[in-house]
Amino acid sequence: MQERKYSDLMQKIELEELSTSIDAESYAQLLAAYLYQDKLADAKFLWKRIPPALKKDNNELQRLNIVMCTLIVNNSHEFFKQMDYPWSSNIKQIMNDLFERVRRDVLSLVGQAYISIFEQELMQMTQLSRDELRQRCLALDWKFENGDQKAVVIPKKPEPTAEFKASSEDLLLKLTDFVSFLEN
Repeated sequence: MQERKYSDLMQKIELEELSTSIDAESYAQLLAAYLYQDKLADAKFLWKRIPPALKKDNNELQRLNIVMCTLIVNNSHEFFKQMDYPWSSNIKQIMNDLFERVRRDVLSLVGQAYISIFEQELMQMTQLSRDELRQRCLALDWKFENGDQKAVVIPKKPEPTAEFKASSEDLLLKLTDFVSFLEN
């Protein structure tokens, strides 16, 4: 299952963090794994507990924080821009997987929310070339109109699913924010 892909790595680093102090590479791995699994609340709390000296001296941790912020505000264009970074070998695969997951999520959202979209806009949203985008769209059974002019992509609505993927911590955080909003 994709959602649990890095759970063993996360558990190992979390246990290590509890017993000893860990280095910046381990923090980067844990933060990247949280981002991949869409555990943004956990990632945010991890960022707050990373020692300031490690955050200050490590460009990769700072870039991971920027990537996390783009995910929190749901800015896919800025996310793809920030992902263009020479990641170290210990998190390169996690970041590649995160890049592909966000790209799939954008395509899924477009499929649910759009009746049609210009091909050029979709290329910008997903950071795919024209050929790659066409392959992905055809695999999703989406249609193209005006292929020789300004092409329009017509997404096929996905089948509705009853699956709910939010973690209990994320739900609790949202509920807390909502109650706080109501009290103010």
